[in-house]
Amino acid sequence: MRNLHLWLAACLCLTATPAFAQDSGGWDDTYLASPQQGQQRGTPPVIGLKRRADYIVIMVSFTSDSRDALVRREEIHTMLLDALGKSVVAGLGLATGSPVLVPLTRANHQNIALQYAGREDTSKADVMISVPLTGTAAEAEKRVDAFINSIKRSGRGTVTKSYGSRMVGLRNPEQYRAQIVRLIADRVRADAVVFGPDYRGVIDGIDKPVLWSQVGEADVFLYLPYSYRLVAN
Repeated sequence: MRNLHLWLAACLCLTATPAFAQDSGGWDDTYLASPQQGQQRGTPPVIGLKRRADYIVIMVSFTSDSRDALVRREEIHTMLLDALGKSVVAGLGLATGSPVLVPLTRANHQNIALQYAGREDTSKADVMISVPLTGTAAEAEKRVDAFINSIKRSGRGTVTKSYGSRMVGLRNPEQYRAQIVRLIADRVRADAVVFGPDYRGVIDGIDKPVLWSQVGEADVFLYLPYSYRLVAN
């Protein structure tokens, strides 16, 4: 058992959490999580950390079908500016990107990529809207619905919520590394005890990045892709 303690201590020193930006109350170091994301990574290991997510995140499309491309762009940017102004009062955040969310601001909103929206004369900009998760997921989504309705439309512009786009946001997954490692160590230690004092655990994979997936409407499961075996001393 002493060897197991020493081995884990060495690994923790080598995989210390990197420095992250100070909490600004925004979206710094926020990552998206979804059930599909977990499926793409394969089956998570048994041991990990389940916790409530930090945000509900919903994708919203700012769309214009004006014939002129420059007019479409202007209408979308005008609606984005109105949304940014109202988001402060509403207590919501706007961002782009996946899986790492990048805050959308007045300074960078014109850099957002306009996409094809099903027709040659229609463009859209997809934006993630976040709500701090203080109640239920349904309550958070209602706040987004009210916010969308408050945005002033420009010309032939529309703002619509993407169907089935509700996800959750998690801030700085790496901050949970030490807690997850302790959970793994406890499990390996308990299993080794069953086999007697002549056995110890050998653990692989805890130097990998922390992974996560959405479980339920408002929870995430954080884990390391570890494996372990028990060997005789």
